[in-house]
Amino acid sequence: MTRRRSEYVIGLGLVAVAVIFVLVVLIVRSSSAPGPLPACVDTDTRENIRALALRAFDEAYIQHVGKLFVIWVQDPKDQPKRASAGMQTAISALIRSRALAQQWNPPAC
Repeated sequence: MTRRRSEYVIGLGLVAVAVIFVLVVLIVRSSSAPGPLPACVDTDTRENIRALALRAFDEAYIQHVGKLFVIWVQDPKDQPKRASAGMQTAISALIRSRALAQQWNPPAC
């Protein structure tokens, strides 16, 4: 596997992790039916999970911006309009994802 392809696969993996985390948080927040109580988490673990999520969001954003640039270089049709739209979507997702990660606060053990 070439380096460029492996970086792309890693980027997609990070984006997938970030999207899954955001979806889980959104589903839990929007669920009106009472479900099982969340597991308790000690302070160090909670902060480690939060830091990992924030890092994954940042890395996924960086990968996405790189991908937008490569597309711009390879396919100049409707550029920079398409790249700008992709950037706006990415910035919005990054801000919302980071805010959700900061709000995540499971009960302490």
